[in-house]
Amino acid sequence: MRSLLSRHPNLYMSLKVDKGGAPDTSPFAPSGDLKPGWAALLQDFPDRFVIGSDQFFDEAPRRIAAARRLVDALPPEVVRLITTENVKRLYDVPSLMP
Repeated sequence: MRSLLSRHPNLYMSLKVDKGGAPDTSPFAPSGDLKPGWAALLQDFPDRFVIGSDQFFDEAPRRIAAARRLVDALPPEVVRLITTENVKRLYDVPSLMP
């Protein structure tokens, strides 16, 4: 993913944080910790990621917990980008979000 993000400045990614995805590409290790490679990727390309908008977080508490675990593992400036600022910019909805 790093090489693709480096070569294609218009490439953006959605993070899937629940256990329904492929374990190899999950941002979490089996221990539940954020994988170091993912942490580095998110910090190196913080303006290119959003948390998956099709996750229906309000319907499954475990998904909320997974998103919270991701947010808690990242620096505040990265969290701000992947949780709100990138969404505003990518979907051009600045007036819909505080």
